[in-house]
Amino acid sequence: MNQNQNEKLIRQAVHDTVIRAVTEISADVKGLLEDALLRETNETARSMLGSMIENLAVAKSMDKAVCQSPGYPTTWLSYGEDNFPQYISSVIADALAEATGKGYLRPSIVDPLTRENPGNNTGKGVPNIEYQFHPGQKYVDFIISFKGCGAELGNAMKIMTTATLGLDKDYQGLKRFVLETAVNAGGKPCPPFGIGIGIGGQMDIASKISREAISARRWDDVNEDPLLARLEKELKDAINSLGLGAAGTGGFSSRNASVGAYNSAYIDVVTGIGMLAFGINFNLYYFLLMRRFRDVAKSEELWAYLGIVAFSTVTIAANIRHLYGAVGTSLRHAFFQVSSIITTTGYATVDFDQWPGYAKTVLVLLMFVGGCAGSTGGGLKVTRVVTLVKAAFMDMRKMIHPNAVVNVRMEGRAMPEKQVRGVQAYFSVYMLLYAVSWLLLSLNGFDLLSTFTALSACINNIGPGLGMVGPTGNFSAFAPWAKLLLSFDMLAGRLEIFPMLLLFVPSTWRGNRLRRWERRN
Repeated sequence: MNQNQNEKLIRQAVHDTVIRAVTEISADVKGLLEDALLRETNETARSMLGSMIENLAVAKSMDKAVCQSPGYPTTWLSYGEDNFPQYISSVIADALAEATGKGYLRPSIVDPLTRENPGNNTGKGVPNIEYQFHPGQKYVDFIISFKGCGAELGNAMKIMTTATLGLDKDYQGLKRFVLETAVNAGGKPCPPFGIGIGIGGQMDIASKISREAISARRWDDVNEDPLLARLEKELKDAINSLGLGAAGTGGFSSRNASVGAYNSAYIDVVTGIGMLAFGINFNLYYFLLMRRFRDVAKSEELWAYLGIVAFSTVTIAANIRHLYGAVGTSLRHAFFQVSSIITTTGYATVDFDQWPGYAKTVLVLLMFVGGCAGSTGGGLKVTRVVTLVKAAFMDMRKMIHPNAVVNVRMEGRAMPEKQVRGVQAYFSVYMLLYAVSWLLLSLNGFDLLSTFTALSACINNIGPGLGMVGPTGNFSAFAPWAKLLLSFDMLAGRLEIFPMLLLFVPSTWRGNRLRRWERRN
C-alpha cells in the first residue's frame, strides 16, 4: 500500500475516531454505570443513572454529542520503524475542525493568554500528541481522548520527600494529598469523573502519566502491581465517601442518596456538628481566637440558635421515635435534619417527607429561621427572628402603657428604632415577595404542599422541600418560567432581597448614567 493510500486510511480513521469519542463513551465506563444502576436501591438515584444510560443510547442513535463540551483533545500514538505518519498532526487538526463545523464539538479552545478563539478547536498546543515508539510494530495505533482543561478541574502537583510521602506510615502523606485534591475539586467536574495519579520523574513526566491513566487505561481494570492495586482501591473507596462539605451553603450531596448513602452514625454525627458549626456567626470564632470567651458566652444570638436546635431536635426525636424504635437512632436522624435545614445545607439521611406532620412542620419553620448573621446559612437569620419577636412584644407593651419608654435590646444593648424598623421592613418585603412568588407558582397546578415547600426551599436556599420536591424528588416537573422564578428567589434569598430588587428600580440605573456623564464632562 502506497503512502497516499495510508494517509487516506489514517485520515478516515482519525475522523471516525473523533466522532466516536464525542458521541459515545467507552465500554468500561458504560459498564460501570450499568452496574451502579443494578446495585442502586434509591429510586431517585436509579432514575438519574437510568437517564444517563438512556442519554448515551439517544446520543448514539441520533448521532449527537454526549456532552456539549467534551474538553481538550489528546492523542496517544504508537508506531514502528517504518510507519511513522509524518502528517498526523494536520490530519487530527483537520478532523477536529471538521467535527466542530458539523456541530459535534463546541468551539471552546482559546488562546491561553489573549483568549482569542479560532472557532474550530485548533490553535496553540492543539492537537496534543503523545508519541510512543515500539520497535517492530507493523501498524499505527492511536487513542483520542477528550479531557476537561478549564476551571472545573482540580489539578494539583506536589514534590514529596520520604517524610511527606509517608513511606513509614502506609503512604499517609500521599493519601492525604490525593484526598485534599479531590475535596478542593468538589463538585466542579461533571460525573462520572476519574482521577489520574502520576508518580515518578519530574513534574512534566508525572503529569503525563496521570493524563495517560485517565485517557488510555480502562476504568475497570486492576493494577498489575499489588501495592499500587491496594492503594488505588483504598483511594477509590475514600474518594467515593467524600462530598461531605459541611459548610451550610445550600444544595445536595455528591451522592444521589445524599448522606444516607453511607448509612453511618459516625458520619451523620460528625457532619451534623460540622453543619451546625457553620451556622454560627463567624465573628464568634474570631472572639475565640482572641480569647474573648466571655463575649462568646454572652452572645444572645448564639444561645437562641442553640436553643432552637435543641428544642427542635428533642421534640422531633420524640415525634418520630415510633418509626425507628431506639431513642438514639431517633435523636441521630432528628439532629442531622435539624442541623441540615437550619443551616440551609440541604443534606438528608432519611426521607423526612415520610415523617409525621409535627416533625415536618418544625423543619419547614426552620427553613425560614436559617443560621446566624455572619454565617454561611441562608433564611431570615436568627438575629432578625429574635428582633421581630422582641419588637412584637415591645409594641404590645406600648399598647398597654402608651407612655412607657421601651426599647428592643439585643446582645445587651438597646437597638436604635431605625434598625428595628429596618428589620421589620425587610420582613415585610420578604413576605410580599414570598406571596407573589407563591401565587405565580400555583399556576403550575401542583399540590399546595409541594408548591409551598418548593418556594420555601428556594427562597431560603435549603435544597429539598416536601412532596414532589422532597429528599427523593426534584424540581424537574416545574415549567421553565417557574424555574426562572425560583432561580430569582434563590438569588434574592442568598444575596439579600433589597439589592436584588434595586436592580429593577429605574432610578438606580438613571443615577449610574448621571454619574458616568459627570465623570466624562
